[in-house]
Amino acid sequence: AKAAIKDGALAVSLSFGGQEFSDPSGQDYTTPGHLVLAASGDAGYLNQGLGGTTPSYPSSAPDVLAVGGTALQLTGQTYSEVAWNDGSQGGAGGSGCSTEFAMPSYQTQFLSTHANVFGSCTKRASVDVSAAAEFSDGNFGGAIAEYDTGDGWVSVVGTSAASPMVAGLFTRLGLTDAVSANLGWVYENISAFNDASIVS
Repeated sequence: AKAAIKDGALAVSLSFGGQEFSDPSGQDYTTPGHLVLAASGDAGYLNQGLGGTTPSYPSSAPDVLAVGGTALQLTGQTYSEVAWNDGSQGGAGGSGCSTEFAMPSYQTQFLSTHANVFGSCTKRASVDVSAAAEFSDGNFGGAIAEYDTGDGWVSVVGTSAASPMVAGLFTRLGLTDAVSANLGWVYENISAFNDASIVS
């Protein structure tokens, strides 16, 4: 992240993660003017798909904008955006309540006007915003095209597709300064986002 920022990146997307552990290092990813986003993982709530018991780190770090995944669901003639859960392929958007990090002020402030939005979570809720992890009509999935400098155009699914998409959108819209200076920006501007349905 620091190397990309040194090279002039306004937003950096991280697509790696693992279980939280005591006293994780590197809690200085994001600096004003340079936004760092992290994929929340593809193993479901608390990484249970991998036998885990915590949300994915570094997406659970309080100075990173954590990105979950959504998909399109067709009901009749209407599409709706739902939390990504591709049960047939074993992938589901990572989420959960941190076991290591206190709830950051931008989330506690949001809770003051949106009671119970994080359920029983009293620490850092691990997803701040979500985007398309896969395009699906309920019958078959569809990968998202991303450009990799080493491999050219590749097909990607999961939160590792969603995170760079959000990074690109925030950069294109000129929001990296505002969001990096205040990760609560997404909560303060909640009406600019869709409320994705939860599906099991």
